Amino acid sequence: MQKFVLFGLLLFSSQVWALKSSEVIIEAQSAFARGDLFNSIRYYTLAIDKTPDALDVKDVENFLLSQYIMTPQKKFIETCRERTSSKVLQVEFNFYCAKVLIYNEQFLEASYFIDSVPREYQRLEYYLLKSTLFLNLNRSNQCLENISDAGKLITDTTSQHFQDLLKVLNARCFVSRDRFEQ
Repeated sequence: MQKFVLFGLLLFSSQVWALKSSEVIIEAQSAFARGDLFNSIRYYTLAIDKTPDALDVKDVENFLLSQYIMTPQKKFIETCRERTSSKVLQVEFNFYCAKVLIYNEQFLEASYFIDSVPREYQRLEYYLLKSTLFLNLNRSNQCLENISDAGKLITDTTSQHFQDLLKVLNARCFVSRDRFEQ
């Protein structure tokens, strides 16, 4: 049995090394789409280590979602810290590690990663996540300030759905401060 498993791993390794980086990413995306998170992690890890420039932000998010689901929380946070200590896709890893942790209510851990996103990369979704984080950490004043900053970034091309999300979050921040009239 062990020989069979070892042979399977060697066969997998030789097949992966024969693939081009674009093929590795396609395999990772395909594995993620069909719910094969184990192979998704394997292929994404190879792609990140081999040709990180070939990945887009959705690939980073898929990789981290797979990691979060397949590994214990402590291991997931270790993976995030390892990946964000590297210069390779550092901003993307900080952002998506924070996003995954916020949506899974790991607010204190998420603070570290969201605070590490440089100002020049802070887009509307960043402000939505940061405001959600502030609200859940009972920092309502900072939540309101952050949403005010986000409002300055809204343009004619900003989706109505996203604008509505910001309005709802703004209302939740006011409610948490007992400012119901606003």
